[in-house]
Amino acid sequence: MAQETRSHSPNLDTILMVEELISKKCEFASRHQLWRALPRQVQYPTFRKILEYLEESNKIMIDKKGTVTWIFTDNPKLERLHRISKRLR
Repeated sequence: MAQETRSHSPNLDTILMVEELISKKCEFASRHQLWRALPRQVQYPTFRKILEYLEESNKIMIDKKGTVTWIFTDNPKLERLHRISKRLR
């Protein structure tokens, strides 16, 4: 028999919990720091799946160092930068 691989599909409450935490703080130095800051425990494979979803939906960005940054349009820092930026031709 072939060995089954377990799928870690997060539920909506868990996705929203992670999304809310990142959006409030705006940035975490690492994935692990974010994972430890969650209000309730989440299995790490499930957590990684949530981060993949948030990154693919352009809500977060993870740089080469592993810093997790909220980039969705409701980020006050980004809104401020957009207001004061100059348009290029």
